[in-house]
Amino acid sequence: MIRSGLRCLAAIDIDPVAIATLRANLVERQDSDLPIVAHALDRDLRKFKPDQLAALIGTNRVDAKIAERQAASRYLKALVGIGVLREQTFGKEKLFVHPKLMSLLTRDSNTFIAYR
Repeated sequence: MIRSGLRCLAAIDIDPVAIATLRANLVERQDSDLPIVAHALDRDLRKFKPDQLAALIGTNRVDAKIAERQAASRYLKALVGIGVLREQTFGKEKLFVHPKLMSLLTRDSNTFIAYR
């Protein structure tokens, strides 16, 4: 996410192993070109109140409906609109493909052009 040009203000996951990995890679690391993520929380986002999250990351607005279908669809379409994802239809299903990630997974090189 960060390498793709998005800014990460907090990482929240219900899985303690995922949070331990996030902390090791993005919070408590020494040598990395990635920006530090200030908050990695082992919490259930569905039970974390929006005002608590807003106060934690220092903002006035948090989209608390990120897990709802319509919000997810809106975010995916916005990512298609700015060229991060590519939408593909297979029968009745729509898939959202991240071309740069697919390239990283299928090539020997781990380089790509950063988003601007």
